[in-house]
Amino acid sequence: MANNTIQNGYSQQITNYLSRDFNKLKHSLVEYTKTYFPNVYQDFNETSPGMMLLELNAYVGDVLNYYVDDSFKEMMLPLTEDRRNLLNLSKATGYKPRPVVPSFVDLTFELIVDADTSDLNNVSANASQFLTLDAGVRVQSTSNPDIFFETLQPIDFKTSSSIDDDFKIDSIDADSGIVAKFKGKRKVMAVSGESKTTTIQVGTAEQFKKIVLPETNVIEILNVTDDNNNVWYEVDYLAQEKVPISTYYAQDPNRVSAYTDPNDSNLPVPYSLSFIRTTKRFTTEMQEDNRMALVFGNGIKRQGQTFETTFLDIEQEGISLPKTNFSPEPLNTRVGQFYASLGEAPANTSLTIKYRVGGGSVSNVASNDLVTIQSATTIPASLSISNLSVKNETPSQGGRNSDSVSEIRHSAIANFATQGRCVTKEDYEARVMSMLPRYGSIAKVYCTTGGELWSQDNNDLVTRLKDLMSVMMTRMLDAGQGAYASQEDVKSVDLSDLFTDLVGIDNQYFTANDKDEWLARYETLRQFTSNNNNLPTVDIYILSYDFNGNLCLPTALIKQNIKNYLAQFRILSDKIRLIDGYIINFGVLFDVLAYPNYDKNIIKAKCIEKIKKHYDIKTMQFKEILYTTEIQSLLTQVEGVKAVNDVIFTQDRDFSLPESSPQAFDNLLYSKTINIDGETININDRGYGNLYDFEQFFNIENAPQGRGVVLPSVDPSVFEIKNMDTDIKGVVR
Repeated sequence: MANNTIQNGYSQQITNYLSRDFNKLKHSLVEYTKTYFPNVYQDFNETSPGMMLLELNAYVGDVLNYYVDDSFKEMMLPLTEDRRNLLNLSKATGYKPRPVVPSFVDLTFELIVDADTSDLNNVSANASQFLTLDAGVRVQSTSNPDIFFETLQPIDFKTSSSIDDDFKIDSIDADSGIVAKFKGKRKVMAVSGESKTTTIQVGTAEQFKKIVLPETNVIEILNVTDDNNNVWYEVDYLAQEKVPISTYYAQDPNRVSAYTDPNDSNLPVPYSLSFIRTTKRFTTEMQEDNRMALVFGNGIKRQGQTFETTFLDIEQEGISLPKTNFSPEPLNTRVGQFYASLGEAPANTSLTIKYRVGGGSVSNVASNDLVTIQSATTIPASLSISNLSVKNETPSQGGRNSDSVSEIRHSAIANFATQGRCVTKEDYEARVMSMLPRYGSIAKVYCTTGGELWSQDNNDLVTRLKDLMSVMMTRMLDAGQGAYASQEDVKSVDLSDLFTDLVGIDNQYFTANDKDEWLARYETLRQFTSNNNNLPTVDIYILSYDFNGNLCLPTALIKQNIKNYLAQFRILSDKIRLIDGYIINFGVLFDVLAYPNYDKNIIKAKCIEKIKKHYDIKTMQFKEILYTTEIQSLLTQVEGVKAVNDVIFTQDRDFSLPESSPQAFDNLLYSKTINIDGETININDRGYGNLYDFEQFFNIENAPQGRGVVLPSVDPSVFEIKNMDTDIKGVVR
């Protein structure tokens, strides 16, 4: 509240700084006028000109306070809503939002070649017709001709691996009875998208030059070259000087085959790995309009060279070393005499940028949809591919649209918390969800402490055995007691004899009848723990999306990509195990009472839409609890609904009705199998095979947390309404 104080003989006015909205500002202005201008203005009627001026000032103050608060809010990552601010703040955390996530799939290529009949006693495939295709073979979708997939690595029929089929007999000549054709198969990973190229003219050197690509939904940058055929490399940040390079043997002039040892044809090594240290580097940024920008360094090299070495000796760039006369001049891009500490800036050249565009949820295609080879480059070039065919035996997975504001915010916060390493389970979850799009994407992740292969009873066994050894050491090391006079005697004793003596000493833990069982379990535990490779410390449960947007189990390809990706972040002692998560399909039944004169069909449709939005699979997570009270609250908000009689979650029947009542859905919401003569037959393929006892949570006597509170399963699982149109039913009375 404003008042007067006397300071140094002068009257000092005190302003109320707590007034921030319109009404409070108006009140403060009125009180201020009454206090300090009582004789100047006295007409405080709402229709007076003076009150108009006071209200205008209150309005301006209210608007300014709003923008001050909003600007402050937009400076904080957890609160910002503006996409542009969010992108800038995410850069500070090291997180790169994704404009779009592509879909990945395993493609099976088949090559038919003639038989080599030069030796009729040893007919084989004609090796001269074996093909090698460069990465980037483009395959077109049948269901949507605008969708393309491109292979990520070369396809080589001249070498084989454990996942490839050797050339086998395909056909036999009917007249001669001699083998005519052989067929070989190769599997390779492909990503949705189409390669495109653009050329950018660059003039004088410019610090941190930014080049924005003309198209949206750029998945990745494939390569960047200049007029002198110099390659520019993408890095995570401009200060990064080390770049790993994988070179395929067919593209390496120093190698003649995929085998490192000419005498051993069973050990193919198609790729060679080297490291280069280079100043020709750039990083990428996503713009507000979902276009990708390339950002280059802050200097140029006058006579630059790219150095290649087996050991990376990092040069001290721009640093004055103690007790030396080394005093570098400040970096100047116009002079260009010194190494750029953050990479080079291109100058007086043209950059040819090849990139891949595509992806999104529409790129999740069904199996056997990719059967048309649109283009391919052979090594050497210009060889025929007429006998080459392709198909995808499994559907593609992982395609997603651009990250929402909420997804960017939470991913950026999580990425900052990890700080480039994985220690806690939250670190692993954040890393998996932020994996680069080129390696695939998953829908849900849940991390636990690994190696828990023993039940609680067996964990008790470990504790008992430790206690038992302590008892044995204290009671059996005394001279004359038993046959054990020292620790060495104990270590060398036969395990069975030891247990026999332990039973006689103290039967608190063991009895004679249990000895064999306990001995077997202990031996199993000993063998298990003795092999560290079989003892994971981190279990990661993962799920993916299918082409319909429903949850599905991830492919082996995605798992391998995740494991390789996490290898650079995990601590040395962590051993990771990737496990398929569990999916529990369910349906919702509701019973509501409507007000008179409301259309019951409209009310029912609005109720179903409320439930659909609440249980959108994008919002569902592992170990989530289902509450009927949440649905009841949502339904009461629907116009025309007077009361909610009941809400039930189920996979088959309505638990409020007698058990003999017909099931609520036309089909069960879980898979059901029967066994006939030793053969397992699936009689319902709508679900994913996971039956869950929902009834226990609606039985008043047995419900552990109260009726309608559905607890998650012990095994990490996600609740999902698979078919929103048929698995949500209701009655409006």
